[in-house]
Amino acid sequence: MKNKVYFFIIVLIVFCTERLQQIFYVGFFDFYPARALFLLLIPFFSYKEFVANSSKEVRNVFKIIVSYIIVVLFSALNSQDVFYSFKKWLDILTIYFFVFLIYGFLSRAVKKNNIEYLQVVFLKNLKVVVLICFVGALFLLRQVDDGGSVRSFGGITIYRRISLFVDANFFCTFLITAFSFIYFSKTKNKIFYILIISLSILLSGSKGGMVSLGIALLFYYRNNFIFLRSKMFPILSVILLGLIVASAVFKPIETIQKITSLSSFSEKSGDETILPRIISWNSGMKQFAQSPLLGIGPGNIVNISKGSKNSNLLSYVESVGFYGLGDEAIDKLATHSNYLEILFEQGIIAFILYLLFVYKILRLSKKAINLNRNVFLSYYIAFCAFFLSTILLSYYPYFMSFLYGMFLFLYDNKIKQMTLVKSNLNKLKLDND
Repeated sequence: MKNKVYFFIIVLIVFCTERLQQIFYVGFFDFYPARALFLLLIPFFSYKEFVANSSKEVRNVFKIIVSYIIVVLFSALNSQDVFYSFKKWLDILTIYFFVFLIYGFLSRAVKKNNIEYLQVVFLKNLKVVVLICFVGALFLLRQVDDGGSVRSFGGITIYRRISLFVDANFFCTFLITAFSFIYFSKTKNKIFYILIISLSILLSGSKGGMVSLGIALLFYYRNNFIFLRSKMFPILSVILLGLIVASAVFKPIETIQKITSLSSFSEKSGDETILPRIISWNSGMKQFAQSPLLGIGPGNIVNISKGSKNSNLLSYVESVGFYGLGDEAIDKLATHSNYLEILFEQGIIAFILYLLFVYKILRLSKKAINLNRNVFLSYYIAFCAFFLSTILLSYYPYFMSFLYGMFLFLYDNKIKQMTLVKSNLNKLKLDND
């Protein structure tokens, strides 16, 4: 592989520099290492790579990404604060266009179509990043200071640690991705890395991340359990999650009544995670209803008035012990859900395109398992875990764009390998005849 050192630098930057964001500014554009890398990779972009050289299935994914970026641009231009939303659109543009740049870089950096070798190189680099992050969690001890610094599991209280990341949930999002790759790979010292990743996940204290990883593994191992073997199990699980979220969006008071009546409910966990999400979701849906096609504009979920529009909801919430936020703080609440954030901010068209992207990536990665289980199973589990985790978390990490680009490149090259082998066999057969 050419540019092997450069490949390591790419992995290191996209997996390790979240804490360094917003250090430099160029005009109104926040300029940090991952975006610097974005500019450095621009020369590797080639339109021909995505039209002439890629497979039909991969081209379809690229078309969805481009369509999504264009629709979000229209959403930004439709915003009440065009300048602010356009800046947020630039964030989305760099994150999703990064998929193309990684694909193009790998197309030029890999001399031979040896996807197994490239995967080995990636795993070695990923393990280095895991060690860096683990050391960061132990020695760069910074307690989360957002009021959610403590988590209790089985009577054990821990202080959440976030290593090189800006947020403990973001840290866990990276960890569940790394776990998927190392757990399902044939690599040295697997048990050691699985243990330190598991410990780091615990230190992150991210309940959403832990649950999403558990569900992703359950999808994989469901054939070991008779009552989970049905092909409808994943579909019904997603529908159930969707109904729960829909209930919180459209019937917040009834949902809160049911949640607070549970014996396991605590005022602390309600204040920190459950109730703020429900307030934000209900407020976002009310605002979204005024502009359903293009939404309220990228980034604007934190700029709408949530307190005044939910006086009845807030009064009820306070009656069950939620006193931690005034109207000003409530108005700054994010959705903590990629799906709802896209729906509210970017509109129904962008939402459908994003769901189509999720479906295509999952379908393609699952299909790829049959082509090479050792390489592609980890991508499928990592993507499942990420898309599940972002039901209750709102993140757009560069490392996921890196993985999308790398997966699409590997898939294309596997298809080319198989086509070449088939062509050679047919040629040999004709020669023998």
